[in-house]
This record gives sequence, C-alpha cells and structure tokens, in this order.
Amino acid sequence: MRLFILCVTLFFSQFSFSESVPEGVLSPDGKIIAFIKSTQNIIPNSCQTFSNSDTSPAIDPVTGLTIDSDQDKNADYAEQIWIYDVKSKKEHLLVDRNFSCNDPEKQMLDPQQLQFSPDGKKLYFLATGWVTSAALHVVNVDTKNERYLIPANKYSIVSKGQYKGYIIAWQHRYFVALGSYNWYSLYAPSGKRIGSLGREVTKDQMDYLESK
Repeated sequence: MRLFILCVTLFFSQFSFSESVPEGVLSPDGKIIAFIKSTQNIIPNSCQTFSNSDTSPAIDPVTGLTIDSDQDKNADYAEQIWIYDVKSKKEHLLVDRNFSCNDPEKQMLDPQQLQFSPDGKKLYFLATGWVTSAALHVVNVDTKNERYLIPANKYSIVSKGQYKGYIIAWQHRYFVALGSYNWYSLYAPSGKRIGSLGREVTKDQMDYLESK
C-alpha cells in the first residue's frame, strides 16, 4: 500500500513539474529551453511587426514541405526571449525588446523561429526587419551578446557533417534590371555568404552539406 501511494505521489509531482515548464525550444544537451514571452509594452505605431509581403511559399530544406508563416497572436505587444534552466527550474531574460524602429537591424519587436546552434552555445531567431524581409539575429546564450546577422525570411541550421552549424537562408533578392525573386543561400555562422543553393534545396544538396 505504501509503495502504491509513493508511486502515485511521484507521478503527480512529475506531472506538476511538466506543467510548469514553458513551451519553447530545447537545447541540444537538454539543459535549457529558449522561449518567447510577451510583455506589457505596446509596440509604437511607428514600428512595423513581423510580416512577409511576398506571397511566394518557402520550401523547408529538410522536409521539402511548404512553410506557412505563423502570425503573431500578440502583435500589438513587444516580446522577449527568455531562457529556462531545466535543472534549477529558474528562468532569465536573454533578449529584451528594442523600439529602435528606424533601424531594422536593431529593432526587436517579435522574435520567432528560435533555433539553437548544434553545440547549443548560440541561439538564432528571426525578428521584424524590412518590408520584404525579416532579420536573422544570433545571440550567445552565456554572454547575452546579440547581433544582427543577415536578412532572411526563413532559415535552418545544418545539424551535422562538414557544414555543421552553417545557415541555409531563404531570402528575397532583386534582379540587376527589374523584378525580384526568392532564393536559398548558404552562410557561414559568421554571416559570410558561401554560395547559392537555388529556389529549393534538393536532397542531394542536403546530403552533401551533411556529409563528413
């Protein structure tokens, strides 16, 4: 009977713990969770929240499926990125909001699409940028050193192989004469452009990038 009561107690204590864990992105080592938290700071009218005015669908380079951009349910309020420590159950602010709306590379209104680097030391995310493009940012998880990296509307991180940690970015580009197009390109973690991948990232390309 005592064993039964102990098992029931452990079950509900674990359930309560799981309920208190915020929804977000788990780091590769499973020690921390990065998540987005809405603030009570109303975004000024002079700022524009995340949007992608180009209607051409993006193709996920891994699954090959069309990616739909999620609309922010709290678009009128600025958001922050927080870190939750799984062991200590404590959380702290990682990236704060920034209303420098005249500077697309600095403004921070609605971060989204969080993704850790393979070693878990950096966190990448998209934020509001320009009319036709979002801004890809990166922040060091330990030092909170955050910076703008490149313009991008979608992105993914190569998880293994010779290009482990490199960035596949889907970007809105312009022809030399007239018109525009959307294109995948490969970038180094530093933000240096390595080369073009095309309108879609093929399986052969991914196999090459992930090969040793």
